[in-house]
Amino acid sequence: LGMSKGLLEDKDILINKDGANTGKTAIFNRPVGEEISTINEHLFRIRCKNGIADQEFIFYFLNSDIGKKQISLLITGSAQPGLNSKFTDFVTIKLPPLIEQKKIAEIISSLKERVQLIDKKIKKMEFLSKSICNNLYSSSNNFISIKELTKKIMDYRGKSPPKSERGIPLITAKNIRFGYIETTPEEFIGIDSYDTWMTKGIPVEGDILITTEAPLGYVAIAPNFKFAIGQRVIGLNLDLKLILPSYLLACMKSQDFQHQLLTSSTGSTVTGVKQKILLDCIIPLPNNDQQKKIGYFDQEINKEIKLLRIQRGRVNQLIHGISNDLLSGRKRVSV
Repeated sequence: LGMSKGLLEDKDILINKDGANTGKTAIFNRPVGEEISTINEHLFRIRCKNGIADQEFIFYFLNSDIGKKQISLLITGSAQPGLNSKFTDFVTIKLPPLIEQKKIAEIISSLKERVQLIDKKIKKMEFLSKSICNNLYSSSNNFISIKELTKKIMDYRGKSPPKSERGIPLITAKNIRFGYIETTPEEFIGIDSYDTWMTKGIPVEGDILITTEAPLGYVAIAPNFKFAIGQRVIGLNLDLKLILPSYLLACMKSQDFQHQLLTSSTGSTVTGVKQKILLDCIIPLPNNDQQKKIGYFDQEINKEIKLLRIQRGRVNQLIHGISNDLLSGRKRVSV
């Protein structure tokens, strides 16, 4: 490997040389029509000698488990980590013939492109989900506040729950995504601690869970298993005679509802919202049939998004396995 200074060329490899992202790599793909691109003093540029190594192969190697491990061992400093400009002298790569390098890079790139295509589909579906209730805000004459449709508010902010290595699952702001519950990271509260912690109400399936900061406004329907509510989360037990959970979820994901939260949030570094502000937010209240239709449509979109995420996860696992096998030389490809 070799490093040089100056203007960027297409497929140059960039690596952070200092700070929190030390060792993080990227590959430069020159935008169409752009003639001149440069880097700042916090980046190294890596450009391979012609005829010896393929840029994309080297990039994928540096991002593999083997490459990352080698780089991490060369990072010095704790308060201000950094890489020495001579670090490339100590990174060893098992290079197959150039034609095989290009084939390996092509295989990995094609899988990465598949992930990008899935991501585009997910973003399109997520945008559709956020837009379902937008017209209702402008056309409805009947609105209701979150406070009016809520029977019980479960707010466990202010102190940390007593965690344990096993027990009853703990759902925190880390688990609540935009419209669904993510099971990782896994945290637990001890069985003996559950009743003493859950003094503000026991959540049940169909309750709404919403994050109040970091991130703000992520919302999901409570799952059908016993769990405890963690920090930065408010649980809403609904009056089911007024509102359907699936409809409310669709409304709370809408741009109009999210705008109400964001414009009333506090804090500069970490934005958050007070309970009163959340309860004062309003949503349109159509009849029960309309709620069912909107809720059903949103749930069908969520099912499609879930399937796409599973598909993306499988492709990423495939990329991880293939990358480690081919970039280490454990397996070869025929060309």
